[in-house]
Amino acid sequence: MTQRKEEGERIRKRQLAIGMDISRDYLQISYLYLDEEKPVTIRPGQMEEYNIPMCLAKRNEMNQWAFGMEALKCAGQGKGILIKDLYRLAKNKETVTVEDKEVSGEDLFLLYVKKCYSLLNFMISGNEPVALMITVESLKDGTVELLNKVREKLPIDNRRIFFGDRQECLYYYVLNQPEELWHYQVAVFDFTADTLKSYTFFRNMHTTPIVAFVDREEYKMLKSRKEFRDEEEKKQYEKELDQQFLEILTAYVDGKLLSSVYFIGEGFLGGWYENSLRFLCKNRRVFEGNNLYSKGACYGARERVQRSRICSAHIFLGEEKLKMNLGIMAKKEGKVSYYPLLDGGENWYEAGCTVDFMIEGGAYLAFLITSLEGGMKKEVPVYLEGFGKISRKGCRISLELSMKNETIIHACVKDKGFGEFSPTSGMSFSQEFSEADGKEPVLECNISLCTGSYGEKPLKLYKINKGIYSMEELCYYLCENIYLLDRDLMTEELIDWIDGQCAMEVLAKRLRELLHFGGSLAAFVSMILEACYYKKNEEIKRFQDILRENENLSVYERKKNRADYLLKEQKYILAAQEYEKLFREIDGRDPQLEGRILHNMGCAYGKLFLFEMAAGYFMEAYNRTGEADEMRGFLLCKRMELDKEEYIEFTSSKEGYYEAALELEKEMEQSEKAYWESDERKRLDEMKIRKEGTGASHQAMEELLEQWKEEYLDRVLA
Repeated sequence: MTQRKEEGERIRKRQLAIGMDISRDYLQISYLYLDEEKPVTIRPGQMEEYNIPMCLAKRNEMNQWAFGMEALKCAGQGKGILIKDLYRLAKNKETVTVEDKEVSGEDLFLLYVKKCYSLLNFMISGNEPVALMITVESLKDGTVELLNKVREKLPIDNRRIFFGDRQECLYYYVLNQPEELWHYQVAVFDFTADTLKSYTFFRNMHTTPIVAFVDREEYKMLKSRKEFRDEEEKKQYEKELDQQFLEILTAYVDGKLLSSVYFIGEGFLGGWYENSLRFLCKNRRVFEGNNLYSKGACYGARERVQRSRICSAHIFLGEEKLKMNLGIMAKKEGKVSYYPLLDGGENWYEAGCTVDFMIEGGAYLAFLITSLEGGMKKEVPVYLEGFGKISRKGCRISLELSMKNETIIHACVKDKGFGEFSPTSGMSFSQEFSEADGKEPVLECNISLCTGSYGEKPLKLYKINKGIYSMEELCYYLCENIYLLDRDLMTEELIDWIDGQCAMEVLAKRLRELLHFGGSLAAFVSMILEACYYKKNEEIKRFQDILRENENLSVYERKKNRADYLLKEQKYILAAQEYEKLFREIDGRDPQLEGRILHNMGCAYGKLFLFEMAAGYFMEAYNRTGEADEMRGFLLCKRMELDKEEYIEFTSSKEGYYEAALELEKEMEQSEKAYWESDERKRLDEMKIRKEGTGASHQAMEELLEQWKEEYLDRVLA
């Protein structure tokens, strides 16, 4: 009994797709149940006509509006004010005067569409519309903007309402007919308002997927006439019209292999095309109807929610379609590969994406464009003005792409910062480009895909007052603090954050297992770094060794190791800051450790050319340890600080300085000899030559100077 009830409910309430065709003079609606093959077109009232006239009528002295045939009837009886041409009024943003009030043509058009849509309530009561496609002659000149407003007014989820031009809907209609009707080419002739349009459907069978096209042409026909003096005059007019159509058809079919032909539009009413039809029917199937576009829109709507086998094997390249694939080379899971951004075959006004990247090199993006119509892959470089400084150390960016029209791409890049380590600068950059701007690919990959999701809630890092939002920020923290990490890091809170906020379920599961079985800190950290491909394998192994060595060290020793690491990596200011904080924390508890810290502080400030400060730290270290290295460092800084005479006088002033200074001079001579043979010296010679050269040489010299500046900043800044 329950099964029968469920089956009855399923039959009673079925899902359906809706197609809506909007033209200058009328609107037409069809609907298609997803489990059926043929759409049904609504006939307003009891009429045989599918078209709903594009008009409204305001009833006299009442706030009521009639639409379509009812509006014509109301106005014809003098009971209301008729307003026609609603589509044009809305597109042109015009107003009309109704009972001494200015009314927006756009508002009237939206009201008309809503009333037309309400006809579905009587036809499909109890069933569920899951997709709607609206089709128009063309989506250019502000039409998309107007249809977006229609989308907001209709009682369907906006994400389920799609747009398409008539060529696309013809494509969907044709592919949903028996294959023998479209195996070769298909012709559609639309005769409306003295203009005949021909649409030719054809396919390129040599591509995968198969590319389908629809070409359109227009022909000016004999001016239509509603009245004739007599029957003979009418017959003569129809004979001339038939002859004109026959001549068009004769030229049209030349070189074409047609499987089927369709006649649509009110211009074909009356059956005047006897000779033309006889010509076409030789080895061809010919059909006549008036609802092809709305039915095609039904099929198109269904394709958006339930992809068919036939359409999956094809891609349609109409006037409104994106005729290229656009992507970018990016690191993903440690490997450089092509990352698609925009796919050819999409409607240009729907094409777009937003994706986050990490910039790891130069401040540029190199987009790759591949035409679906043939040709080589092209690269379009977009240089991010103002991003050079933040990209030097890597930053998270948001890339948003959209289409201005079918060929021009709009790219917007925003600095998203790096969590609380480096808040966003608020900087953004926009640029438009097209395939015509492309050149042969030459730039290297400088970006990587972000791992996992960007968390909505931050994880507060243990032992520091900062929150993190992404896996990249977590990896950065682990690597920068590798000498300070201990088992306090291994918590359920961290694992839950990785799972819930970053959507890294597999990694979270592995970390929980490791924690449950008492795994080491080295294994825990390396598992995270490996999952994010944040460092190369050899670097991760080095981090593992550091963590194992640090297990038995005191907190002071670990902090010194961190500062030593910064000094080794030539981060002199950061290293000096770490040493100073550690020195204050020790506060006389370990003189030997204090001596080593003071020695390294002298090294750091010496590398920054602050020789007087450096000499002071070396002397303090010497006073604690009495080691010769500290005296040597002290004298070396004095030699760099003082001029030659001052230095000689200084080294002669105290016993012990002179002999140590002699030994130092020998080392200085050896160092000077090595310098003259060094790469740095060769680069200086190269600069001197460039300084005396041409304008191009000066530019090259500027580039070399910028390179040196970058290298220096990398050494002294975070």
